[in-house]
Amino acid sequence: MPAVKAATPPKRICAERRSCALEAWGVAHGLPPSLSVEFSASWRENLYTRGNVLFYQGNEPFALFFVCTGRVKLVRAEDGGRHKIVRIIRSPDFIGERSLIANAPYAATAEVMDTARICVIDAARFAAFWSKRPEISRALARQLATKLGEVEVQAVELALRTIRERLARLLSLQADFSRSGPIFQLTESRQELAELLGTSPEVISRTLKELAVRKLIALEGKRVRILDIVRLRTAGRLPAQPLESPRAKKLA
Repeated sequence: MPAVKAATPPKRICAERRSCALEAWGVAHGLPPSLSVEFSASWRENLYTRGNVLFYQGNEPFALFFVCTGRVKLVRAEDGGRHKIVRIIRSPDFIGERSLIANAPYAATAEVMDTARICVIDAARFAAFWSKRPEISRALARQLATKLGEVEVQAVELALRTIRERLARLLSLQADFSRSGPIFQLTESRQELAELLGTSPEVISRTLKELAVRKLIALEGKRVRILDIVRLRTAGRLPAQPLESPRAKKLA
């Protein structure tokens, strides 16, 4: 088991709590508005920057986190010193709930990918809500079940899809999430993309160039311009058009 380390503290703690997506999450998952307000009021909101660590693999669970804005990657250390990104958490979403509910060590290290507002509640306060408020227990149980389904889909993706299909799918979904539409900043490094898709940085670079040669995308430094979203989505075995807005789906 890896040596136990303390999580990196946030660079700055917000002076006053802003409106976090926690309340909206609660209402969207069937909690009464009053309970959503009560639940969200028990959290402390922090501002984190890229590279800050929320918790380390092997640590005992001490808190539950909710990503209000930004992204967090879960990185698992494997035998031989290799690391693999097992999941990228995008706002709004919880992180660390499985370990806290199961009372099991964190299975991966949670590292902030860009500036993020993240709410945190300590284990004792969360346990009180979990035991006294069955509505919250049920909502989080549904959340865990949904994530389990996503993990199963991801396992199938890694087993059955080529690297080109996985990368085309990732870029298509990035465009769906991007506020600027078909032009977005590729914030993951080649190494991070390789860890996420189960390959090497060299293969990622070759595949990006292949997609560019086929006129599906254009690479402008770290920016990606989608030239043909329909063909790109087809290459990733996605429907030609998104069935539902990813941001809306997060709150569904």
